[in-house]
Amino acid sequence: MIKITAPYTHIAVFGLGITGVEAVRALRAGGVKVTAWDDDEKKCKVAADLGAVIQELIPMPEGVEALVLSPGVPLTHPAPHKVVTVAEEASIPIIGDMELFQIARTSFPAPSQVIAITGTNGKSTTAALTAHLLAESGMNVELGGNIGQSVLALSPAEENTIYVLELSSYQIDLSPRFSPDIAVLLNLSPDHLDRHGSMQGYIQAKWQMFENLLPGSTAIIGIDGSDEINLAEIAETNDAIVSVRISGQAEKSAKVFCQDGWLCDQEGPIVDLSCIATLQGAHNGQNAAAAYVAALSAGADRDD
Repeated sequence: MIKITAPYTHIAVFGLGITGVEAVRALRAGGVKVTAWDDDEKKCKVAADLGAVIQELIPMPEGVEALVLSPGVPLTHPAPHKVVTVAEEASIPIIGDMELFQIARTSFPAPSQVIAITGTNGKSTTAALTAHLLAESGMNVELGGNIGQSVLALSPAEENTIYVLELSSYQIDLSPRFSPDIAVLLNLSPDHLDRHGSMQGYIQAKWQMFENLLPGSTAIIGIDGSDEINLAEIAETNDAIVSVRISGQAEKSAKVFCQDGWLCDQEGPIVDLSCIATLQGAHNGQNAAAAYVAALSAGADRDD
């Protein structure tokens, strides 16, 4: 479990599903006061057992420095939840568990890398495959986020830990400073438009973590759609990061692509995907390409 200490002394948590409970657990383990609320009495009992003060958050309790919001609670569309409005009126930052993880990284006892994978489809397959490739290369891997464990339930970094995280647009929305070392965007198609208001709002939510990339970071972008190509072109204007195009098709402008059932790069064929039952079709070719480039970018060897 990851502990959250500075910079907060009092945090409110609204929504006590898996994400909210793990946020309470991590904050209390770090000595942060937590005031929490959920309409479900049983969930409130779980949070209380972890040391949270159970209290409605409308009005917001005195001294709250940030609000950790469950990803499923409306942030902007179709209308902000009342607790969001109350926090905004009090100039209280609204964040999620990925933002807490970003804060916690600064106090990890050892360096770490973070691979963050998003997109409309294929996130779980790509995250699991990336973690598998890294583990097979002998690396210490923690897999979580929107797959398996909540990010805050993962272990603090040991030597050369690599976090492979699947992120939904909801999670990125609540992580204004989240900055992975390797960011992966697989694809985009209309989804969660009720949450984001429009396709452009959805794209912007996904793109936020790419805008936060620090110099030396890597952006891996699938280019099998026009919106994705536009974003790849934007990423390529940032000379401070490494931008890599990938494709599930025979798209030779991509660094890694699929052709005749083979995963290929500019040096030639890498592996015959037609022999792998779980990686059939162009969509899985794109997933494999993303996982391969992400693993290489994190230090895996091409020949492993």
